[in-house]
Amino acid sequence: MGKSASLRDLIFLSNGVTSALELNGDIVWFPCPRFDSPTIFCSLLDKSKGGHFSIHPTANYKVSSRYMGNSLVAENTFTTRAGKLTTRDFLQLGATAIIRVFDSQVPFSAEIDPSFMYGSTTPAVDVTDYGLKFNTQSQQDCLYVTIKGNYKAFGRRIDFEPGKGYIVASYSEYERYKISSDESAGHANPEKALKASLDYSAQNLSGSKKVREFSSAYYRSILVLLGLTYRASWGIIAAATTSMPTAMGRDTNWDYRYVWIRDASYAIEALCSCGLLSHANKALDFLISNVDVSSKPFVHPLFTIDGLEVPLERRLNWLSGYADSKPVRIGNIAYVQMQKDCEGDFMSAFYRYFKESGDMAYVRENLWAINALAEWARKTWQNPSLSMWEERLEEKHFVHTKVMDWVILDRASRFYDSLGMGERARQCRDAGMELYKDIMAHGTVRAGNSKRFARQYGSQEVDSSLLLLPLYGFVDVNSDLFSNTLEVIEQRLSTKGGILLRNEHDFEGDVSHPFTLVSAWLARVYAKRGERAKARKMILDLLRHSNNHLLMSERVDTTRREPIGNFPQLFPHAGLIEAIIEYNGKQAPI
Repeated sequence: MGKSASLRDLIFLSNGVTSALELNGDIVWFPCPRFDSPTIFCSLLDKSKGGHFSIHPTANYKVSSRYMGNSLVAENTFTTRAGKLTTRDFLQLGATAIIRVFDSQVPFSAEIDPSFMYGSTTPAVDVTDYGLKFNTQSQQDCLYVTIKGNYKAFGRRIDFEPGKGYIVASYSEYERYKISSDESAGHANPEKALKASLDYSAQNLSGSKKVREFSSAYYRSILVLLGLTYRASWGIIAAATTSMPTAMGRDTNWDYRYVWIRDASYAIEALCSCGLLSHANKALDFLISNVDVSSKPFVHPLFTIDGLEVPLERRLNWLSGYADSKPVRIGNIAYVQMQKDCEGDFMSAFYRYFKESGDMAYVRENLWAINALAEWARKTWQNPSLSMWEERLEEKHFVHTKVMDWVILDRASRFYDSLGMGERARQCRDAGMELYKDIMAHGTVRAGNSKRFARQYGSQEVDSSLLLLPLYGFVDVNSDLFSNTLEVIEQRLSTKGGILLRNEHDFEGDVSHPFTLVSAWLARVYAKRGERAKARKMILDLLRHSNNHLLMSERVDTTRREPIGNFPQLFPHAGLIEAIIEYNGKQAPI
């Protein structure tokens, strides 16, 4: 299948239903029919068993890849001595289909080698009058390949003469009626589908705020957020893949194709910041629909893209894993964790939407959810918890989690004031003040004559989540208390590449790879402190560790300057949007 996969070169494709990853003209990841479904192409996780869909000239070539402007359409240019082959690749809106429109001056080949159910099932292939058909013996999981061009099909390999045309690989869960090359539903005009995909991106971005600096990274990050959104429910997934290792050889491979309350809340705040309020509203609806009024408001920290239970973790032992890093997992056991901070993330996002939109009717409509969160926070803020980094050990009194309880009470009091509910507002303010005093008494430590925040009660450690304290308005960004904290974070968590570790160590062991999101937080802190040069440098350092197409993962291998972890990741792109907007002079309302 050509060269080994590298996150440095991957391009992310999406149609708001599912996604694909492409490496230099080779589709190496494609779950069907949705983001969290089994794959039909996943050579990203196993080059020999996973299946892929490649196009390349038959002669020696060089390839360059890029996005077509601000879109999620990939353009690959293959250059040979005799001429060029160009493909424009995208996922069709409204269908589970990859469309590849080509224009070639030279002979070329395509290899379409699906492997259903995460590489566990090899389908039979039939050459048809419209192209190819792949299906299993049970006649489930069918891939129809419609081809237009001067070609000869030899099973999974197709040889083309120079010219123009297209290949449409369309998935169906069950074998359906016979498809002809002229009448395949929705596929008769790939050029029209291409224009629709380009227009869709342009229309979405046209409603966003403009920025002076870092506009390319800004628009790319918005498109990533929209590309990770399941449009049927407006659940926003944490990342497009599963089991991309956060550290080689450490067994830290997880499935991120689910909607985390925390991650989706960050995305909502970013959508509010960039002006896409209707998108933020719909994503808020998804989260609100999962609020439980009888117990902890978010009983689970994550859900499937349609708001249901996340499958328990299962290992796919037949797959070798990315760069032979096992295991490959699907499902996520974090679903059963009790994480206390995600309610605060949600309340912050809800209040941000209200401040940006002034939508009082939406607040009144969802007052029941505000009541549920406020009452829960008043009763439970004294309890320990797992950290926002999903510690899989004992519960502790983490300062960030305590501050998120304070955020609930603070934002609830503001909602109640806006609604003229003075007594409820007072109750929340009183509880919030009690919690504030508790954090100041137990969540701070002295070193000589200075005082700073600590990661958790009774600890001397710092944690990059403490950078959020001024961003949420808990402490003044220029106060001595926070300035001392910032100084220790810079000393202990900075790396040679300029970006930050998330903490000094956690349940996974010593932390060796920087965490991209927290560097965006640091850029925002610098912007709020008026330290524009530092903010600019931090944004540049972060972008230097993105891939060749301005896509970012959860962490970075600074030695190779390559993203690692599931890809692309919502976290850093949401953070980068806010950092760029604030660097360009607009501060988020608190």
